[in-house]
Amino acid sequence: SAPVQILQWNCRGFKARTKRADLRLFLTTFPSPPAVVALQEPGDAATLTNYSVYQQDAQSCLCVHKNYTASPVDLDYKAIFSYAMVTILPLRKQDPSLHVLNVYSSPKLPNITFADLFSRALKVANRDPLIIVGDFNAPSPLWGYIREEKRGRKLAELASTLGLTLHTDPAQPTRIGNSVARDTCPDLIFTKNIRYAEWHNTEETLGSDHCILATTIRTKPLTRPHTKATLPDWTKFRSNYTNPTPIADQGYTTWSQHLICQLKDTEQHVQLSEANPAVDNHLLHLWEARHSLVRRWRRQKHNRQLKIRIAALTQQAAEYAAQLADSNWVDRCNTAARQMSSRSTWRLFRALTDPTQTRTETQKHLQRAIHTFNGDTAKLADALRDKYLYTDQDSRGPAYSYAGSRPQSGPSQNETRDSPRQGQGNCETSRQPTRTGLRAAARILQCHLDGRYVSPSGLEDGSRHIHTQTRQTSQH
Repeated sequence: SAPVQILQWNCRGFKARTKRADLRLFLTTFPSPPAVVALQEPGDAATLTNYSVYQQDAQSCLCVHKNYTASPVDLDYKAIFSYAMVTILPLRKQDPSLHVLNVYSSPKLPNITFADLFSRALKVANRDPLIIVGDFNAPSPLWGYIREEKRGRKLAELASTLGLTLHTDPAQPTRIGNSVARDTCPDLIFTKNIRYAEWHNTEETLGSDHCILATTIRTKPLTRPHTKATLPDWTKFRSNYTNPTPIADQGYTTWSQHLICQLKDTEQHVQLSEANPAVDNHLLHLWEARHSLVRRWRRQKHNRQLKIRIAALTQQAAEYAAQLADSNWVDRCNTAARQMSSRSTWRLFRALTDPTQTRTETQKHLQRAIHTFNGDTAKLADALRDKYLYTDQDSRGPAYSYAGSRPQSGPSQNETRDSPRQGQGNCETSRQPTRTGLRAAARILQCHLDGRYVSPSGLEDGSRHIHTQTRQTSQH
């Protein structure tokens, strides 16, 4: 199993560039980037760097990291509150998917019940892991409130009926009150079909009155692990390499094996990680100073000077985070300008030109098609071959004939040589489609599965490479 981290936060508006930069730099403090960031009250058209945003309205959204393949889920349910749900696909089709539901319910909405929404989400998840997070605003003594309202009582009964597990710790309030209101826990997290889940309150607000909450679970691998880079020490290899026997005497195979063995002795393996910029020490100091003042203010909520200092530190940290984000982007552009032949530079250019046609997005489209298809990968390849590749022999006969050949009693030498190749050319090419052709065909299949319209020009562009290589192989 692999650890997967999910964050939830009521940001109280996410349009300000300073708040986005503040959150983006805060995410770099984690050992690995969180898989999902669930936001409540983000506003319209929320964006987060390195994350794909799934949003239906301005009250809730789900941000999924680019390393994970996610598909939005339509529950076909119209509610007066806000919700968003996605399914994160695993690497292997036989492994269970991870379903995440984000809910926001305003405290002003009367007679709220989540029974229909939770039932539909459980029906979609079936036996797969399900996580329900959100700001429910449902007071109940079970999660730290001193009073109980109808909404909270119904939610507690619903969680007990459906067998949901609550992971929120009432001893660690998720919302900071004021001088006339207590600290409360409106932000809850429920899980289903998950054996291991660890909930943690970071106590970091980033200018909001809600804390950022982190939940770590363990599931089957949902993303490819980072590989190890092999770095040979060429100076050490040249100084240690000794092979007095000439190549002609020992043979090329023996010489190459001896060469590779000595090269491996000088290699160093380095574990790769996510390319994140280092967090500035001054920004960390501002966050720590604000955190310390907030702890003091919780014991002295009538101290207005502390509240003013907290607001000033929050504004200063947000502005400094925006400056750091701009500086990191300028450094990235300068690095790309100095390394125009680098692979990462051209990947950046392709992502800026069309983010939907990058290599990562193409792999995600293919992974979605594999999980949507009713069958294994071998059956999917056969279905793509039968639908988009020409596997039957042309009934009109060969495409060419020999000129000037003399009639003979039996088949000519050329006909004897070419007949097996002519009958097997297209078939062998169809059985072994190229990676580019299969990728194009998978994209067309995904359009059919999603019910989208595929234009004739798009179909022609997607299959031109397949027919071209088939024609070239059959001619050879």
